[in-house]
Amino acid sequence: MEPGTDRIGEATMAEQSTRSFEDASHALAELLRKESIADDKRRLLERACTTPYALVAMRLNGHRGQSEASEIVEALQNAAIRHIISAEDDFACVFVSYSDVRRLADGAFDKNKLPKYIAVASLPFDSVDMIPQQYDLVKFCLYNSSEKGLVDSKKLALSFLKSQIIDNVQLDGLLHPALVKLARYDEANQSNLLHTLKVYLEHDRNAQRCANMLYLHRNSLQYRVRRIQEIAGINLDDPTERAYLRLSFLLGS
Repeated sequence: MEPGTDRIGEATMAEQSTRSFEDASHALAELLRKESIADDKRRLLERACTTPYALVAMRLNGHRGQSEASEIVEALQNAAIRHIISAEDDFACVFVSYSDVRRLADGAFDKNKLPKYIAVASLPFDSVDMIPQQYDLVKFCLYNSSEKGLVDSKKLALSFLKSQIIDNVQLDGLLHPALVKLARYDEANQSNLLHTLKVYLEHDRNAQRCANMLYLHRNSLQYRVRRIQEIAGINLDDPTERAYLRLSFLLGS
Protein backbone atom coordinates (compact mmCIF):
# COMPACT_ATOMS: atom_id res chain seq x y z
CA MET A 1 0.00 0.00 0.00
CA GLU A 2 1.37 3.39 -1.01
CA PRO A 3 2.24 5.77 1.87
CA GLY A 4 -0.61 8.14 2.61
CA THR A 5 -3.24 5.94 0.92
CA ASP A 6 -5.17 5.53 4.18
CA ARG A 7 -5.23 9.27 4.71
CA ILE A 8 -6.47 9.83 1.15
CA GLY A 9 -9.23 7.28 1.73
CA GLU A 10 -10.21 8.91 5.01
CA ALA A 11 -10.32 12.33 3.34
CA THR A 12 -12.52 10.97 0.53
CA MET A 13 -14.93 9.40 3.05
CA ALA A 14 -15.06 12.66 5.02
CA GLU A 15 -15.87 14.57 1.82
CA GLN A 16 -18.60 12.10 0.95
CA SER A 17 -20.02 12.35 4.48
CA THR A 18 -20.00 16.15 4.33
CA ARG A 19 -21.61 16.11 0.90
CA SER A 20 -24.31 13.67 2.10
CA PHE A 21 -25.03 15.90 5.12
CA GLU A 22 -25.32 18.96 2.88
CA ASP A 23 -27.58 17.09 0.44
CA ALA A 24 -29.78 15.91 3.31
CA SER A 25 -29.93 19.46 4.69
CA HIS A 26 -31.05 20.72 1.29
CA ALA A 27 -33.66 17.95 1.14
CA LEU A 28 -34.94 18.96 4.59
CA ALA A 29 -35.15 22.62 3.54
CA GLU A 30 -37.10 21.64 0.41
CA LEU A 31 -39.59 19.60 2.45
CA LEU A 32 -40.00 22.48 4.89
CA ARG A 33 -40.92 24.63 1.89
CA LYS A 34 -43.42 21.89 0.91
CA GLU A 35 -41.48 21.05 -2.23
CA SER A 36 -41.20 17.51 -3.54
CA ILE A 37 -37.82 15.76 -3.27
CA ALA A 38 -36.17 13.02 -5.30
CA ASP A 39 -36.06 9.45 -3.98
CA ASP A 40 -32.30 9.55 -3.39
CA LYS A 41 -32.70 12.65 -1.17
CA ARG A 42 -35.57 10.98 0.69
CA ARG A 43 -33.32 7.98 1.38
CA LEU A 44 -30.60 10.30 2.72
CA LEU A 45 -33.05 11.68 5.28
CA GLU A 46 -34.36 8.22 6.15
CA ARG A 47 -30.81 6.99 6.84
CA ALA A 48 -29.81 10.11 8.78
CA CYS A 49 -31.89 9.22 11.84
CA THR A 50 -33.88 6.30 13.20
CA THR A 51 -37.66 6.12 13.54
CA PRO A 52 -39.68 7.50 15.10
CA TYR A 53 -38.41 10.86 13.92
CA ALA A 54 -38.88 14.34 15.37
CA LEU A 55 -38.42 17.95 14.35
CA VAL A 56 -37.10 20.41 16.89
CA ALA A 57 -37.56 24.04 15.90
CA MET A 58 -35.73 26.81 17.73
CA ARG A 59 -36.36 30.52 17.42
CA LEU A 60 -33.10 32.42 17.08
CA ASN A 61 -31.94 35.94 17.76
CA GLY A 62 -32.56 37.83 14.53
CA HIS A 63 -29.17 39.60 14.28
CA ARG A 64 -27.23 36.52 15.45
CA GLY A 65 -29.32 33.89 13.66
CA GLN A 66 -26.60 32.19 11.62
CA SER A 67 -24.10 32.40 14.47
CA GLU A 68 -26.56 30.74 16.85
CA ALA A 69 -27.36 28.10 14.23
CA SER A 70 -23.64 27.27 14.11
CA GLU A 71 -23.62 26.97 17.91
CA ILE A 72 -26.54 24.56 17.71
CA VAL A 73 -24.75 22.40 15.11
CA GLU A 74 -21.60 22.33 17.25
CA ALA A 75 -23.60 21.39 20.34
CA LEU A 76 -25.35 18.55 18.49
CA GLN A 77 -22.05 17.26 17.17
CA ASN A 78 -20.41 17.42 20.60
CA ALA A 79 -23.33 15.45 22.05
CA ALA A 80 -22.99 12.89 19.21
CA ILE A 81 -26.63 13.35 18.21
CA ARG A 82 -27.34 12.31 14.64
CA HIS A 83 -29.17 15.18 13.01
CA ILE A 84 -29.95 17.20 9.91
CA ILE A 85 -30.46 20.93 10.29
CA SER A 86 -32.01 23.69 8.19
CA ALA A 87 -31.48 27.25 9.43
CA GLU A 88 -33.37 30.38 8.44
CA ASP A 89 -32.80 33.94 9.63
CA ASP A 90 -35.00 33.69 12.71
CA PHE A 91 -35.13 29.99 13.56
CA ALA A 92 -33.49 26.62 12.97
CA CYS A 93 -35.24 23.30 12.39
CA VAL A 94 -33.42 20.10 13.39
CA PHE A 95 -34.41 16.64 12.14
CA VAL A 96 -33.48 14.01 14.77
CA SER A 97 -34.56 10.68 16.18
CA TYR A 98 -37.40 11.19 18.65
CA SER A 99 -35.42 9.24 21.25
CA ASP A 100 -32.75 11.97 21.11
CA VAL A 101 -35.07 14.89 21.82
CA ARG A 102 -34.69 14.70 25.58
CA ARG A 103 -30.94 14.16 25.28
CA LEU A 104 -30.79 17.21 23.04
CA ALA A 105 -32.47 19.30 25.72
CA ASP A 106 -30.56 17.77 28.63
CA GLY A 107 -27.07 17.51 27.17
CA ALA A 108 -26.64 19.28 23.86
CA PHE A 109 -26.95 22.79 25.24
CA ASP A 110 -25.23 24.57 28.06
CA LYS A 111 -27.86 24.95 30.79
CA ASN A 112 -27.22 28.69 30.88
CA LYS A 113 -27.86 29.01 27.14
CA LEU A 114 -30.98 26.89 26.66
CA PRO A 115 -33.45 29.28 28.36
CA LYS A 116 -32.80 31.95 25.74
CA TYR A 117 -34.18 29.61 23.10
CA ILE A 118 -37.83 28.99 22.46
CA ALA A 119 -37.67 25.43 21.17
CA VAL A 120 -40.49 23.09 20.19
CA ALA A 121 -40.30 19.32 19.73
CA SER A 122 -42.77 17.85 17.25
CA LEU A 123 -44.90 14.77 17.75
CA PRO A 124 -43.10 11.51 16.84
CA PHE A 125 -43.56 10.42 13.21
CA ASP A 126 -42.43 7.51 11.05
CA SER A 127 -42.17 8.91 7.53
CA VAL A 128 -40.12 11.81 6.17
CA ASP A 129 -43.20 12.67 4.08
CA MET A 130 -44.77 13.91 7.34
CA ILE A 131 -42.08 16.55 7.83
CA PRO A 132 -44.17 19.40 6.27
CA GLN A 133 -47.13 18.57 8.54
CA GLN A 134 -44.95 18.47 11.67
CA TYR A 135 -43.23 21.66 10.56
CA ASP A 136 -46.58 23.47 10.49
CA LEU A 137 -47.26 22.18 14.01
CA VAL A 138 -43.93 23.30 15.51
CA LYS A 139 -44.18 26.70 13.80
CA PHE A 140 -47.64 27.16 15.30
CA CYS A 141 -46.25 26.26 18.72
CA LEU A 142 -43.26 28.57 18.32
CA TYR A 143 -45.51 31.55 17.79
CA ASN A 144 -48.14 30.61 20.37
CA SER A 145 -46.16 29.28 23.32
CA SER A 146 -45.27 31.52 26.23
CA GLU A 147 -42.79 29.01 27.65
CA LYS A 148 -39.00 29.18 27.42
CA GLY A 149 -36.65 26.31 26.76
CA LEU A 150 -37.97 23.10 25.19
CA VAL A 151 -41.75 22.89 24.67
CA ASP A 152 -43.57 19.62 23.92
CA SER A 153 -45.89 20.24 20.96
CA LYS A 154 -48.50 17.92 22.52
CA LYS A 155 -49.38 20.86 24.79
CA LEU A 156 -50.57 22.91 21.80
CA ALA A 157 -51.44 20.17 19.31
CA LEU A 158 -55.16 20.40 20.07
CA SER A 159 -55.12 24.17 19.51
CA PHE A 160 -53.25 23.62 16.24
CA LEU A 161 -55.76 20.98 15.13
CA LYS A 162 -58.58 23.38 15.99
CA SER A 163 -56.97 26.13 13.91
CA GLN A 164 -56.58 23.77 10.95
CA ILE A 165 -60.24 22.77 11.06
CA ILE A 166 -61.46 26.36 11.44
CA ASP A 167 -59.25 27.55 8.58
CA ASN A 168 -60.34 24.82 6.20
CA VAL A 169 -63.95 23.93 7.09
CA GLN A 170 -67.10 26.05 6.90
CA LEU A 171 -68.48 25.38 10.38
CA ASP A 172 -71.90 27.01 10.02
CA GLY A 173 -74.52 24.32 10.34
CA LEU A 174 -72.04 21.60 11.35
CA LEU A 175 -71.82 22.25 15.09
CA HIS A 176 -74.20 20.33 17.37
CA PRO A 177 -77.65 22.02 17.20
CA ALA A 178 -77.97 21.72 20.99
CA LEU A 179 -75.61 24.69 21.35
CA VAL A 180 -77.98 26.97 19.45
CA LYS A 181 -81.05 25.64 21.28
CA LEU A 182 -79.50 26.20 24.70
CA ALA A 183 -78.11 29.62 23.78
CA ARG A 184 -81.58 30.76 22.69
CA TYR A 185 -83.19 29.30 25.81
CA ASP A 186 -80.63 31.07 28.04
CA GLU A 187 -81.26 34.38 26.29
CA ALA A 188 -85.03 34.07 26.65
CA ASN A 189 -84.97 32.86 30.27
CA GLN A 190 -81.83 34.53 31.67
CA SER A 191 -80.44 31.09 32.53
CA ASN A 192 -76.98 29.59 32.14
CA LEU A 193 -77.63 26.09 30.83
CA LEU A 194 -75.16 26.25 27.92
CA HIS A 195 -72.25 27.04 30.23
CA THR A 196 -73.43 24.35 32.65
CA LEU A 197 -73.32 21.76 29.87
CA LYS A 198 -69.84 22.88 28.82
CA VAL A 199 -68.46 22.58 32.35
CA TYR A 200 -70.26 19.27 32.90
CA LEU A 201 -68.65 17.77 29.80
CA GLU A 202 -65.22 19.24 30.55
CA HIS A 203 -65.28 17.47 33.91
CA ASP A 204 -66.33 14.14 32.37
CA ARG A 205 -69.80 14.34 33.95
CA ASN A 206 -68.35 14.26 37.47
CA ALA A 207 -71.31 15.79 39.30
CA GLN A 208 -69.48 16.81 42.46
CA ARG A 209 -66.58 18.50 40.70
CA CYS A 210 -68.91 20.24 38.28
CA ALA A 211 -71.18 21.41 41.10
CA ASN A 212 -68.17 22.82 42.94
CA MET A 213 -67.02 24.67 39.81
CA LEU A 214 -70.47 26.22 39.34
CA TYR A 215 -71.07 26.87 43.06
CA LEU A 216 -74.17 24.69 42.97
CA HIS A 217 -75.58 22.02 45.22
CA ARG A 218 -75.17 18.60 43.64
CA ASN A 219 -78.96 18.15 43.46
CA SER A 220 -79.34 21.50 41.70
CA LEU A 221 -76.74 20.46 39.14
CA GLN A 222 -78.49 17.15 38.48
CA TYR A 223 -81.77 19.03 37.95
CA ARG A 224 -80.06 21.35 35.46
CA VAL A 225 -78.58 18.39 33.57
CA ARG A 226 -82.02 16.81 33.22
CA ARG A 227 -83.46 20.11 31.96
CA ILE A 228 -80.58 20.50 29.50
CA GLN A 229 -81.29 17.08 28.02
CA GLU A 230 -85.02 17.81 27.77
CA ILE A 231 -84.63 21.26 26.20
CA ALA A 232 -81.83 20.33 23.80
CA GLY A 233 -83.12 16.84 22.98
CA ILE A 234 -79.82 15.14 23.75
CA ASN A 235 -78.73 11.97 25.53
CA LEU A 236 -75.61 12.52 27.62
CA ASP A 237 -75.24 8.78 28.21
CA ASP A 238 -74.33 8.42 24.53
CA PRO A 239 -70.51 8.70 24.15
CA THR A 240 -70.77 9.70 20.48
CA GLU A 241 -73.14 12.54 21.33
CA ARG A 242 -70.84 13.70 24.13
CA ALA A 243 -67.85 13.67 21.76
CA TYR A 244 -69.81 15.70 19.18
CA LEU A 245 -70.87 18.20 21.83
CA ARG A 246 -67.33 18.62 23.18
CA LEU A 247 -65.93 19.09 19.67
CA SER A 248 -68.64 21.66 18.94
CA PHE A 249 -67.77 23.60 22.09
CA LEU A 250 -64.09 23.49 21.14
CA LEU A 251 -64.62 24.70 17.59
CA GLY A 252 -67.34 27.18 18.45
CA SER A 253 -65.41 28.99 21.18
